[in-house]
Formats: sequence, structure tokens, C-alpha cells
Amino acid sequence: MLPTTRRRVPFTVELKNTPFKQQEQALYFICDRLPRRDGIWLDARGNGQYLAEQAAYRYGQEVVQVMLSVGFIARTCRASNQRLKMTN
Repeated sequence: MLPTTRRRVPFTVELKNTPFKQQEQALYFICDRLPRRDGIWLDARGNGQYLAEQAAYRYGQEVVQVMLSVGFIARTCRASNQRLKMTN
């Protein structure tokens, strides 16, 4: 973590018009080589659900299957605010 308690996202990957199996291969290639993997957040709505499920089978609890909704955002923000209050 950065001194400001914010996490830095080193990069994002978007695979447009790529078949599911090739997306899965790319995900595994990248994630297996990250030296200090601190979590894998994947879009789990619509077509992204397949890849998020496959990643959860392989990496377990590290994978957060993101389904953006008002409830998800409220829970995530609440947890982040609580962590921030504990560090201050």
C-alpha cells in the first residue's frame, strides 16, 4: 500500500472480441506471474461471469467477482471507510 493507504493498480487488461478460452489463458498467464498478487477483481456480469468463475476455481478466495450494483458499491465503500478509520 502507498503511504496514503490507497492501493495502486499497476495495470488493467481489456480483451475485446477475444474468445473465452483465450481470455482465460491470458488471465492465467498474467496472474501466475505476478510476484505479490494481492487480489484479483473481475467483472462477473454478463459474459465476464464465465472468466470470473474459472478464476475463482483456480485462485480461490483471492478472486472477487464484481457485480456492480448499488448494494455492491455500498458494501465496498463501507468496508473501505471502516479500514480507513482504523488506520487514522
